[in-house]
Amino acid sequence: MCVIVVLTVFSNLKIDKQVAIVEELKVLVEQALVRLFQKNEHSLRALSLQQISSLVTVEPCKRPEYGDFSCGVAMRLSQGQDLSAIELAQKISVSITKQKNLEICGVNVSSPGFINFSLTSSFLSSVLLEIHRRFSVSEQEHHPVRTESNRKNCYELCCSILKCATEPSFDLINEIQLAPFLSGSDWRKCKLEYKKSKEFFDAAFDTDPNLFRQQKSLVLMLDRTVRARDLSAHSQLQTSAMHYGPAIAESFAKFYQANRIFTNQPELTKARLGLVLAVKLVLEQTLRSQFEQASELC
Repeated sequence: MCVIVVLTVFSNLKIDKQVAIVEELKVLVEQALVRLFQKNEHSLRALSLQQISSLVTVEPCKRPEYGDFSCGVAMRLSQGQDLSAIELAQKISVSITKQKNLEICGVNVSSPGFINFSLTSSFLSSVLLEIHRRFSVSEQEHHPVRTESNRKNCYELCCSILKCATEPSFDLINEIQLAPFLSGSDWRKCKLEYKKSKEFFDAAFDTDPNLFRQQKSLVLMLDRTVRARDLSAHSQLQTSAMHYGPAIAESFAKFYQANRIFTNQPELTKARLGLVLAVKLVLEQTLRSQFEQASELC
């Protein structure tokens, strides 16, 4: 009876777009394990649902070629039991795949028993849309000070790219219709341009696997930074979000070196400029937090 009640709760759970993707993937794995538990998988009978849930952790995949996130719960559950980690991982994978989650474009299993998840461009577009909705409303421009050089350089590079889009020599300006990025009310209008819908950013993501992987890495880093910032309720904890600054700078450098921002496709160019602006907006927030925290200490 307890199993049925818990399964019903998991089945009725609606994943909110605001929930971090890690938590969503964790819930999907828990759902799959509950379904296996309900089928009385003999090797799982000795464990309670609470024990199984406590063993589920999802982390960024250390091997990007396998996916974006991975879960090693199958290996944890197989320890000390007559249970194959690979076989259990495959069962979990099949169960998750049957749910047809719109944010996951692939689930695979790798040795010795990892469950790997690949995310869709639709999810990445949702992340960018949320960043623009949240951080594009500010009417004040912030000039970063007292910051690490890599973050400052990344921020200034983003500003330079955005300003370049408005230069007369840029022949796609009429099609793209971008207002000057660094001037008063026009700047605010331009930021609002990217708040239409998540489909607006779909063109940013390349179909080439290597380029797509770099773009995903950048967007997921932005997402983790925003989530860390949200969890930092107190100023002394905001360093957890600011620690992502150097990683964003490194990820952006790789993206910029491998991907053309200004292309002969207006929609692609506009979407990638939106991605550049998203990086600037997130860095701006972390830099402002750092500056405010430093000011309080002075």
